[in-house]
Amino acid sequence: MIALVASILIALYLLIPSSLFRLCFGLYVPLRNFERTRSEEILQGLLSTVLPIIIAVSLIIPFRMVSGLAARADYKLVFSALYSEDIFAKSGGAFWAALGKASTQEVCFLLLYYFLIAIEGLGLGKLANSYPQFDAYPKDKLAARIYKWLAKSVLLPSISEWHLLLTPFFFSDKATAVRAEILSSDGILYRGIVVEHSSDKNGRLVGIILSGSARFRREDYLEDKKKTEGEVDRKVYWRTIPGTKLYIMADKILNLNLSYDGPKPAPTDLMEKVISRQLEQPISISVERKALSDPML
Repeated sequence: MIALVASILIALYLLIPSSLFRLCFGLYVPLRNFERTRSEEILQGLLSTVLPIIIAVSLIIPFRMVSGLAARADYKLVFSALYSEDIFAKSGGAFWAALGKASTQEVCFLLLYYFLIAIEGLGLGKLANSYPQFDAYPKDKLAARIYKWLAKSVLLPSISEWHLLLTPFFFSDKATAVRAEILSSDGILYRGIVVEHSSDKNGRLVGIILSGSARFRREDYLEDKKKTEGEVDRKVYWRTIPGTKLYIMADKILNLNLSYDGPKPAPTDLMEKVISRQLEQPISISVERKALSDPML
């Protein structure tokens, strides 16, 4: 019985709040996704619920003080009866009455607790999504320094690395296009604008969806190059792929080159540092400033 009660309490106070936090945070930006052990889930739950539970306890204490000794007696009877079958048998209807009162108080506390968790998730998600705007603030502003420390130490490492890499997250102008050149395992080179991507429960990339896609006619290019015995214009060998979108499976990708087509430069040093750490391999990022109207495909 004690083990069952402990499991229920862990679910109510740690696992459900942790899932609620991830859901609310993910409304703005997706958190890093990876399969956790039960102990890792509990630890993550503790880290994301510390502040809300402190605030909830602080707000609920005055009401608990009003109920006073009667409430403490109810809790004592409930836990004693759960621990001992003899006490449960002797308590009779008093146990159920005490359980009802204690449950009502805990439901009120949990509602307040979950509300604060949702506010925390939404607030931190909004802050994370607003990184480019805060990065443009004057360096000597105290609020900007605090935010940048929070972003670099907590928020950015928590966001999915593929979201950072395959979306205009680091750009204040969200119209910035993320253009990709992808070499597939069958030797075909594709390019287009990244419109969506997906990852599995371990955070590994599953696939990329491109719009305005084209395929490089490598065979024709090599043949013409051989005939002319010189340089040929590579641009004319790109063939537009019919359809609005092209889906490429991640396990078919041998090489991925990205360019960010926007009016403002991105913080490439920070992008390299954050994404390299999360992908656990070195990357190199270069950003060219080009007008969105420039033809790239």
